[in-house]
Amino acid sequence: MKITYKQVEDLQGYGNNNKIHSERQIKLIGESIKEYGFKQPIVIDRYDVIVAGHGRVEAAKLIGMEQLPCIVADDLTELQIRSYRIADNKLSALADWDEEALKIELEDISKVVDLGGLGFDSTESSVLPNINSSDTDIELIEEEDIDMSYNFIIKCADITELRDLQTKLNTDVDETKQVLKVKYADLVL
Repeated sequence: MKITYKQVEDLQGYGNNNKIHSERQIKLIGESIKEYGFKQPIVIDRYDVIVAGHGRVEAAKLIGMEQLPCIVADDLTELQIRSYRIADNKLSALADWDEEALKIELEDISKVVDLGGLGFDSTESSVLPNINSSDTDIELIEEEDIDMSYNFIIKCADITELRDLQTKLNTDVDETKQVLKVKYADLVL
């Protein structure tokens, strides 16, 4: 496997990329790159079109990187490249966390590491010992403690966050908008 360095501006996003990266995710990837370095090369085809790593490229642009390590998948056919784009994203999504092992790791590193920077938030409280992220200031409360005579306004930064909320509420996006009577926003209680 040969790694070559390419100028960020020379890398082209795949026009039919089917993975959506929220602004929050791209910022977190950028922070991760600053903290740990660029440890996973971008996979590109022979024409410098991204095969795997769209989010990392966007994050690299955000933090001002000029060159990125790349692997050219010139051994794959066009059909294999298209299939690999999907497999690269989908197969990792099929994995489950070993919550006990994760909790042990998070408890240990949370003393020095901002867990919000790892992508965790308070909705994952079953594995989180303590979130020390300034990004996450949502307090989880029991349903019976909610006074339903108040209106809740939830602002989402983008459609991806709204879809995440919709998934958590087990409703479709339009129903979520209707129930919450909002479009996008921050959590306000």
